[in-house]
Amino acid sequence: MAEQLGFTIRQRNIHPLDFILSLIAALGGDGSSRTQACLHRKFNELTGLDVSYHSWANQAKKEALPTLILWLWMQCLEIFSRKVMVFDENSPFSEFDHILIQDGSSQVVYDALKDAFPGRFSAVSPAADAYLYDS
Repeated sequence: MAEQLGFTIRQRNIHPLDFILSLIAALGGDGSSRTQACLHRKFNELTGLDVSYHSWANQAKKEALPTLILWLWMQCLEIFSRKVMVFDENSPFSEFDHILIQDGSSQVVYDALKDAFPGRFSAVSPAADAYLYDS
């Protein structure tokens, strides 16, 4: 995907996976990574390479980097949310009927629509649409 997004044009010492993992390790750590130089040091530490700051910074400033990070985040959400929200069909829990769960939240409706969608909180702002989750 890094190639399709234009992050990787030529394979050099800085591979997309190593680069992203070093960012995650540095930013998700103890909070001591406050500068780009800290992120660069973490990359060199994790990969065992001695990549210059200039080469590393050229990768960090690519326009495709935010898109790549967003795509990876969406992939993580897709993978992990499925495992949380749905039982595998081979799971013994799949034998149970689905249960509707209402979390107590509701959607605020614009004042102009309060006559069309009357809700239970008419004094402050009308609310409608309870959210249900089908597990």
